[in-house]
Amino acid sequence: MLSILAQSPAASPADGGAHLAWFDGFSESAEVELSDLSWKNGRALAHPTLGEWLQLDFGHGADDISKIGPQLFLYLQDSSRISGLPVESDGDFLLWKTVNEKKLKVDLRYVLAIAGPHFVAPHLNEDLLRMKTVNDVSDVASGFFVSLNEKTVKFEAGSTEIEVAVEKIEELVFYSDRNAQVSLPSFVYLHDGSMFAASVIHCDKGSLRATTVWDDDYVVDISRISRITRNESSQLSFDIPPESTSVDGFDMSISQRHFNRGWSRTPQDVVGLKCLEDGLFAIWVGIDDDVAGFVSPSPVRFSVFINKELRQVSEAKSFAQAAQLLRIKLRKNDRVELRSSSVYETPAGAHGNWCHPVFIPLYE
Repeated sequence: MLSILAQSPAASPADGGAHLAWFDGFSESAEVELSDLSWKNGRALAHPTLGEWLQLDFGHGADDISKIGPQLFLYLQDSSRISGLPVESDGDFLLWKTVNEKKLKVDLRYVLAIAGPHFVAPHLNEDLLRMKTVNDVSDVASGFFVSLNEKTVKFEAGSTEIEVAVEKIEELVFYSDRNAQVSLPSFVYLHDGSMFAASVIHCDKGSLRATTVWDDDYVVDISRISRITRNESSQLSFDIPPESTSVDGFDMSISQRHFNRGWSRTPQDVVGLKCLEDGLFAIWVGIDDDVAGFVSPSPVRFSVFINKELRQVSEAKSFAQAAQLLRIKLRKNDRVELRSSSVYETPAGAHGNWCHPVFIPLYE
């Protein structure tokens, strides 16, 4: 039986080079050779020793993605977000240049927005263009997107067509058919802040090949990858759908590690969900980086209740401490409550994050 190599596996990513990844399985964790992994239907098959996987960690990315230019991301309906710059669009497709100079041709039906790193999707019935003014104050126009090129975007607001320089775009949000959303079985995170849903074909010592909504065969160098996680929570029914921002409206991040889905809450707030099948549930917990300006922010404990009974409690998590992975078995119709509590009586800055819920069905 293989021993767990770290008390908090997510806190100890592999630093051994591109041939290795830190494997977080449901019950155990270890450093593994990529050549030991097999892939099928877009996700890694169970490891012969470690079993089902939750996350493969290739090491920490950049300390602060806000320092990485350019500051625009392409947001897609499937929760993907890709750093780069727009090249052109004729109203049907968008050509997007990534930070490593690749060009992606994306059907606009899949595009949610072109925006900065702290975008929160609004409810719209028209396209929306939010522009930076000379005083760095937003100016907003609603109407219909016409086209863009590397320099300008054309937008029709009422009976007027306006033209805005690309560098003045704060958000360009598209009103599109939400039925175009595609669910892919894995999420791939890059060091530049990008994250995209994918069906992984192959992952070896040099590169990762995957199918995405924009490309049948997208290749990424392993050195650019921060981690790969399972995208599987269809058998969980959430009282409140997973969100993408912290209490203060920024990206959810724990010790500079960014997460695209979850909940950021102050103490005593409860996140509820129901399990629809027997399976394995896991979630990453920790204090959000947005409390950096607080004086002595309170540590937080994270508790998982199943059918009103306490089943698991995290260690007291402090600011800048790495995320802890909580793992637990669930049965069909189990009612789950995620609760956080501050250690100090005055809970200043106790912004607790529940990040990237993952569910693996039990097939017997």
